Amino acid sequence: MVSKPSSPVVRETEVSDSSDDELESCTTPGPSMLRPSTQAEEEEVEGTLHWDAGSHRHAPDPPCAHWGHRPSDAHRAAGNAALAAGDCAAALRHYALGLAEPSASPRDTAVLHCNMAAAHLRLGAAAKAAAACERAHRLRPDWHKPLFRLARARQALGQWAAAAAAARRGTQLAGPADVPSFQALQDEVAVSAFVAGSLAGFGGARLEVRSAGDEAWLGGPAPHDPHLDGPEATEPGEVVKYLPAGTGACLQPPAAGIESASLEAKARSGGALVPAEASGLALKITGASQDLAEWRAPSGPRRTSFRSLKEAVAAAEDGDIIVLLAGVHNGMGEAVTVSKRLLIQGQGRLGDAVIDQRANSPTFRLGRGGVVLHNLTLDQTGFKETLCVSGPAGAGGPLILGCMVKCSGDDAVNVCRGAAPLFVDCELTARKSGVRAFDSAAPRLLRCTIEKCGEAGVKLLESAKCDLTDCIVQKCEEEGLVAMDSALLTCSQTVVTGCKGPGVDLSDRASATLVGGAVQENVGGVWLWDQARAQLSGVRLEGGPSHAIMVFEEGAELVAEDCAICGTLHGPEGVLHAVPATNTVTPPGRHTGWPLEDGPFQFVPNRFTRKQ
Repeated sequence: MVSKPSSPVVRETEVSDSSDDELESCTTPGPSMLRPSTQAEEEEVEGTLHWDAGSHRHAPDPPCAHWGHRPSDAHRAAGNAALAAGDCAAALRHYALGLAEPSASPRDTAVLHCNMAAAHLRLGAAAKAAAACERAHRLRPDWHKPLFRLARARQALGQWAAAAAAARRGTQLAGPADVPSFQALQDEVAVSAFVAGSLAGFGGARLEVRSAGDEAWLGGPAPHDPHLDGPEATEPGEVVKYLPAGTGACLQPPAAGIESASLEAKARSGGALVPAEASGLALKITGASQDLAEWRAPSGPRRTSFRSLKEAVAAAEDGDIIVLLAGVHNGMGEAVTVSKRLLIQGQGRLGDAVIDQRANSPTFRLGRGGVVLHNLTLDQTGFKETLCVSGPAGAGGPLILGCMVKCSGDDAVNVCRGAAPLFVDCELTARKSGVRAFDSAAPRLLRCTIEKCGEAGVKLLESAKCDLTDCIVQKCEEEGLVAMDSALLTCSQTVVTGCKGPGVDLSDRASATLVGGAVQENVGGVWLWDQARAQLSGVRLEGGPSHAIMVFEEGAELVAEDCAICGTLHGPEGVLHAVPATNTVTPPGRHTGWPLEDGPFQFVPNRFTRKQ
């Protein structure tokens, strides 16, 4: 949304980056939550700020016959054009000239500072971008766009609490059309912070889920405890969120003299809210987060102990932490749909908190990016995938960290739509595929192990993309990695071994890039069909009892550099001619040939399977 220089009116939201190109101005007033300005910053805008100390509002802009024809507007338009053309340095010079114009009003100056922040962000100068955003925010505290870019800058600097605070404040100021963009930003900041070891995005209440014990395998919740759970719900699906006064496991109501509608408290080491002690304080805060946690009790103290995960998710609010206590839990026979920004983690070591789901529905449906699953064992018994991720596209996709995901009747993970979940240090095993991605999904896996799958370890369909870094795919009953249609597979330092089909199988217009790692001890190495493309660099490649490289059609394309290839190469000469040039090719040392019609190579007609 960059205005052309010839336009008679220059809008205040002309410059936007790819992350907030739909944001508009906001008219909701609100106080600044950012640090006070320094003397140097005040001097930079001196002479352009008109302030009414009595009303704490900006005085009217200087009179001008035609808005959009002041010198500062011309400099701003030229800067916008330069930024749109990718010349950030020129854009910064034009914006600086605009700031130097005596006719620039506080409104103009705020927009110029905000646009300068966009240029600094593109140049990677996050500290300068943050300073520019703070100047813009001081001049126009009711405008949300500087806070969006400020959150981006603080995120780039690793200042997680400040980034979360800016995103949260911007959400409060943004209009209804812009709130989703800020929520996505909050999700991204929360996930990035958690990866870095910070709970800045999860400063809400700590909710606990008790083990269902012997009732878990029957799909029942933990036993009811009136002291912890309050009165039993009378309607199906009803969740008790607030408890009668005097109940034990809850957030106590405020003490006398403190307004009960809203109480803000600063969390100092984790952001968890716990019951008040007998000292009469309204609530006690624990944790190391610098976030502000807001507490409301419209009908009594808030409940913090729950009988089931489904119940806790229904009662949770954005930013809460749900802890599954050691023991066995379940999804009550239904999928637990998570559409809030939540951290859901297991107590103790991996395996201490187990979700034993026995149903023909996923254990989790993740429909939002700001969800973190941590230290959980998900054991699915049924004919649906264990984890279904369909959240929005973007870098703030759900994070699954240190989890074990198992499925006895289907895939471990399905990723669809534009979801981009990040799996770190996870173990996946399934009756079918470990990860199946389709639509325009873009899952990312780091240091994960996918093993003992009944079909391919990873299967990509349609226009899905998948990135595997430092992963192991092993002992699958069919292929290790499969990409079809126009899917894109990227592997870095990943090992594919012990599979009963080819290590990598590409068909249609799919493409794969493998850097480092190994494809070995499978029945076949890298196989290409149709117009598939593969680029190999520094890969240890062998074909086991079959061909290390097999190309079936002239339309396929193979590029290999600095690879150690042990085995036979089979395919059209025009495709294979570049393989030996820069690679080391050695004989297999064993008899190799076409695989036997057994196991995954046995033809069994199935009208529900696309690939025959």
